[in-house]
Amino acid sequence: MVLTVSTVARLPAAHQRRTHEVRLQAPCRACSIRHAAIEADVAAEDFRHLVAIASDFGVQKGQTIFGEGESGDYIYSVTQGTVMSYKLMQDGRRQVTGFYFPGDFVGLVDDGTYAHSAEAATDARLFRYRLPELNALMLRHPIMEHRLAEIARHELVEAEEHALLLGRKTAKEKVATFLLRIARQATDRGERPDLLTITVSRAAIADYLGLTIETTSRTLAGLTKSGLISGKARKIKILDEEKLREIAEGDYVA
Repeated sequence: MVLTVSTVARLPAAHQRRTHEVRLQAPCRACSIRHAAIEADVAAEDFRHLVAIASDFGVQKGQTIFGEGESGDYIYSVTQGTVMSYKLMQDGRRQVTGFYFPGDFVGLVDDGTYAHSAEAATDARLFRYRLPELNALMLRHPIMEHRLAEIARHELVEAEEHALLLGRKTAKEKVATFLLRIARQATDRGERPDLLTITVSRAAIADYLGLTIETTSRTLAGLTKSGLISGKARKIKILDEEKLREIAEGDYVA
């Protein structure tokens, strides 16, 4: 498996903010990489090689990490904060395609260029791995190749689910699906799935769901009024996961 990476269309000049080093608290390199998804199956004797080829950097909220169509020279893993990927349509509208949290990989695409753009949704820190070095490492440690192939397959499934969400679901079904996805990601990070910390803006959520900000806010308010969730803004508690799941799957009858 030879890896290349992904992103989005050339950004307007106002968005041409490239990554640069920022002063965020940086945990030890080994501790941070231990949280990355690739590390889950890496043997202890191989782990030091992964640490050696990684370089870490910080980005501020709103900074571009990579752009669609650019040469995919790196794969990134998030260690702090939240990153989002998106595409820009010809008329300037933005379609958010995914959110990435600590432990997630960004830019994993097998075509030589980035298929979408990536931007820091919050202040964040990431590790970047140069592809030639990572490919050489995988040749020596096949378990890493297997792990990255699993991650790539998972991203394909996520993309298919997102296409269904955009094309066939109602606003209520979309918002319920989003909340359950955030809950699932919280579980993957070892956090409580019923207490959600929403780190991205309401506008980013709306762009991910293909809704307006007003519709997104109104739908969240409706779920709160129905007693399925509580809280607001950045803190949401899921009160009835079963009914929320029924809504997401189109099976709920009020």
